[in-house]
Amino acid sequence: MSRLPWIIVWIAVAASLGLWLGLRNRAPEHVGFQSIVAYGTSRPLADFDLEASDGGRITRARLQGRPSVLFFGFLNCPDVCPTAMARLAEVDKLLADFPESKRPQYVFITVDPKRDTAAATGEYARHFSPRILGARLDEPELESFARQMSVVYVAEPEVDGVYNVDHSAHFVVLDKDVRIVGIIRPEKQQPMAMAADLRLLAGRR
Repeated sequence: MSRLPWIIVWIAVAASLGLWLGLRNRAPEHVGFQSIVAYGTSRPLADFDLEASDGGRITRARLQGRPSVLFFGFLNCPDVCPTAMARLAEVDKLLADFPESKRPQYVFITVDPKRDTAAATGEYARHFSPRILGARLDEPELESFARQMSVVYVAEPEVDGVYNVDHSAHFVVLDKDVRIVGIIRPEKQQPMAMAADLRLLAGRR
């Protein structure tokens, strides 16, 4: 067995431990969620500046004012990413009656900046919904940004120019103040429950 799977397991265990420490005590403000596994208290994000697929930038100011759902993946992802994007598109349809000022924002961030451009990431996301924005960040800033949300990813060794990227499969949920509320694990990613939680989150001050 190569060392790579063990490295992936080690990183995942370390990330899970940090996540468990943050999730073990829920604050009263987060009681009632069906899909979001919330941190005890919402966590602030360090400043960030991502290249957006629409030609702009994704910063704290752009996400301010309404909830956001982030997903980290890549364009050559065979199954996890298409499934996640389809679920986000379904969630957005369920929230179509929401006023635009409260309607959640969705961002698909590539963990393969070597191959994926911001424009291509956005084109991929638009196949599922025009409301999902693509984004890209160079290393090492990408790793630092992802680590804040307990997202891990590891590129496999390249063979004849081809390689895969193993990555976390959870959604990251931000509140209106661009703080990390918590995550939605794959087994909890049911569109109806997610939409209900985002309605609840958007209605809070």
